[in-house]
Amino acid sequence: MTLRMGSGLSQRIIQVLKDYLPGEVSMVDGEEGGAATPAVPAANYHTWDRPLPTSFPAITVSVNRPRPLGVLPELFGSRIHANYEVTIKVHVLCSGTDGPLQLQEQCYRYSAAVIRVLCIRFTGLETVADPVRNVSMVRWREADFGPTAEQAGGAVARTAMIGVDVEKTEAR
Repeated sequence: MTLRMGSGLSQRIIQVLKDYLPGEVSMVDGEEGGAATPAVPAANYHTWDRPLPTSFPAITVSVNRPRPLGVLPELFGSRIHANYEVTIKVHVLCSGTDGPLQLQEQCYRYSAAVIRVLCIRFTGLETVADPVRNVSMVRWREADFGPTAEQAGGAVARTAMIGVDVEKTEAR
């Protein structure tokens, strides 16, 4: 492994979510009851921070800021140990007839499923194709269940933001 400073981290998180989020959302739906939460299509996962996608539901992942925790020079193994602040945004949409409570419920369910996948079940960002730990740890930092934005035709979109810290050691 060579020092990449977070390059590829967004793609790895998206692959973990594509692999395990549908099952976790189904589990949350089963525990909560009510209407099933719509699946996120594979094309609606994005590795950059979009203002608001045009197709819903959608997930965006952005690596915001690395913080070095330790740097080892050449004589001691040439490694950097860093914490990366990552924001995962879940964008949902409801028509004017669905109501704001359904929109809020979808934000809660997707957020719970994302946190369960990344911070409880697969804290090393293991994927189906590569089940080896890729990072030291993923920790939940915060969640925000807004804002809402009016769309054409009376629909309303809401974005839930989940902040996580990804701790990773990389060799030079």
